[in-house]
Amino acid sequence: MRQETETTVFYPEQHNQFDFKKLFYRIRKKWYWFVFSIFIGLFAAWLYSHYMPPEYNIQSSLIINEYESGIKRLSLSQNQGNERVVNVMGQDHAGRLKSHFVSLNTLQSLGWNISWYQHTPLYGKDLYGRDPFKVILLSDKTNLKDIPVSVTPNSDSEFQVDVETTDSLRNPIKFSQKCQFGEPFENKYFGFILEKVGGEFVSGKRFYFVINNLNNLAIQYQKKLKVNTNEKKPDMIELVLSDNNSKRGVDFLNRLEQTYIEYGLNEKNRVAENTMKFIDSQLKSVTDSLSYSENKFTNFRTRTQSVDLNQSGGLAMQKQETLESEKAILESRLAYLRNLHDDINDSKLMKQVVVPSVFGITDQTINTLVTKLSDLYSRREVLSFSVQEKAPSLILLDKEIQLTNNMLSKNINTLLTSTETDLKNLNRRAGGFSYQLSLLPKTEQQLSSLKRSFDLNNELYTYLLKMRAESAITYASNQPDVKVLDPARLETTKRTSPMTLVNYLIGMILGFLMPIIIILFNDIINESIQTKEEVEETTRLPISGMIIHNKSKKNMVVLENPRSDITESFRLLRTNLKYLLIGDGKKVIAVQSSVSGEGKSFVSMNLASILAMNDLKVLLVGVDMRMSSLDKALNSTNKKGLSTYLSNQDRFDDLIEKSSVNNLSYVSSGPVPPNPAELLENGNFENFIKEAKSRYDYIILDSPPVSLVTDGIISGRHADINLFVIRFRYSNKEQIKLINELESKKTLSNIALVLNDAVKENFGSAGYYNHRNKGYYKE
Repeated sequence: MRQETETTVFYPEQHNQFDFKKLFYRIRKKWYWFVFSIFIGLFAAWLYSHYMPPEYNIQSSLIINEYESGIKRLSLSQNQGNERVVNVMGQDHAGRLKSHFVSLNTLQSLGWNISWYQHTPLYGKDLYGRDPFKVILLSDKTNLKDIPVSVTPNSDSEFQVDVETTDSLRNPIKFSQKCQFGEPFENKYFGFILEKVGGEFVSGKRFYFVINNLNNLAIQYQKKLKVNTNEKKPDMIELVLSDNNSKRGVDFLNRLEQTYIEYGLNEKNRVAENTMKFIDSQLKSVTDSLSYSENKFTNFRTRTQSVDLNQSGGLAMQKQETLESEKAILESRLAYLRNLHDDINDSKLMKQVVVPSVFGITDQTINTLVTKLSDLYSRREVLSFSVQEKAPSLILLDKEIQLTNNMLSKNINTLLTSTETDLKNLNRRAGGFSYQLSLLPKTEQQLSSLKRSFDLNNELYTYLLKMRAESAITYASNQPDVKVLDPARLETTKRTSPMTLVNYLIGMILGFLMPIIIILFNDIINESIQTKEEVEETTRLPISGMIIHNKSKKNMVVLENPRSDITESFRLLRTNLKYLLIGDGKKVIAVQSSVSGEGKSFVSMNLASILAMNDLKVLLVGVDMRMSSLDKALNSTNKKGLSTYLSNQDRFDDLIEKSSVNNLSYVSSGPVPPNPAELLENGNFENFIKEAKSRYDYIILDSPPVSLVTDGIISGRHADINLFVIRFRYSNKEQIKLINELESKKTLSNIALVLNDAVKENFGSAGYYNHRNKGYYKE
């Protein structure tokens, strides 16, 4: 009745909670792993901190001079409440500062065509500003770019060049060649002259140089440079450059700012230069016309002896001259406005446009808008080199261009209408004065016409000279859009990598975590049984005992070492069996295993011995007739045994062999039969058990593995208890599931477990085998 109630369900409840206590015990058990791992982590941090290239942040700041300009105020007045417009100028400058165009011009002005490095175990040490040699590239040779060229000085006059790499197309490049200092080095890849700096010989060190592709280098610096704008301070721009050489970074950042300022100033000066060139071309034409009209007027007066017009004619001629002068100005202004209206959508033409003030257009709005639109087109051209068309900075700039374009177009249309009206009125007034002059004598009419031509050219010449002077003043007074507020300095650079203290902390943390990861990973991939708790979590079957690890190579440990801890564990197993076996009388104990190698025969021999040492008559039977290890351990000849009895070849008394242990006899498995399972089921095995029970108190069956053959299941049905041996670090959890199925399906009855080969760690965090038991037993 007890068997039925206790063996219905053996699958335990699954607990999803993580067992921190178990993990802590595993960590404490492997404490030396943590010591070693933390040491390795700290050592790796030391190596990284001392041998990896440093990284620096170099900072600088600019201030925008044009923030309060008229066009900015105009833009703000058209976009009240639009916060994005407030920062458009700073974002515009930020985009241009990060452009490939500005970075490339900076590198070209710095002359960074050659970079020198020193070989170190982990990386190439940058020798910026401390070039060991001077490289002179031969102009008639094509040198490969971005290829490291190793240079090893052999003597004061000779060096060796070594190259082993691949080019951009993955083609291998490999050569080794010697050359003299100061003489040309030439092959199909390179052509240069190497000279010693200062005439000194550098020995014991290996160097290499790289002929830089400035386009690729400019792209690298674009990625290293960060340009930050602040909404609260839109007129401030902060530049941050990341570089592994602080001096190189400082030089690049300062030269970048200088290049950008010069670029902006040149763009402004370009407008003034275009204006002066236009005025100069006009002056040349007007000067010729003025000289011609002056000569013609003087010659006419000399030839006709004419002194001056009469009073009425002179008055009419003066008014006519004034109107014609005004007409010429209006016509040139009208032509300029029409051309400007047609060109406002052409970025190339707008960059070369002459400012409206040259043509007498005093409208400050139009003058400012023309200058602004020209500048915006220039900015867009530069920005387009470094960003895509959908980039936010370019989209904002296009919106600003469209806004300025629309405003300028409206103002031009208004001024065109006004100018055309003024020109019509002027032509009507000029017609009246022309009629008055036609009434004068012919000589006076000719004199009036020549004088008008001379006065008109003279006034135009004087006007152009005035505009030329104003343009020159504008050119001289141009200021850059931005200026340096805080230049980059070595004193303000910050080392960002490697951070020594942070690296040590990371090394320590990783050193601590690595063993934990290994332990957890090992738990995931390792299916073998490691602790008693794992067995208890997998099954509800009773654990009858835990057999300590056998430190000796002897099989009969309970006989050889009666006071050892392993012998005591067999005594504990013997005691527990009294409670597991139901009722009094002779008992049959089947020692089972799922697979071979779990220590089934070892447990059988020592269990039989420990029972016999308690003045009980014990018979040990080798049931594994296929591959028995019991015969060798007991030094049996195995000529007769269970197989010969089951096949009716021998009697029971012929099988019994005496052992060296009092009260312990054994029956070997006998010769290997062709059909062990059939022999166990022919009825003779039942007779064997009955005969054994009549003579012995305990019959120990050393059964074959149940997962391999059915012999163990057949023999186990005749047992009062089936002891399944589970070996730590060998048996896996799937085998326990198999044992659970045997119990749940009632294949075998009264199953219990014996945990074999236990060491201190296998008892788990709550086991009795701890430091307080150490030394209690004597080996």
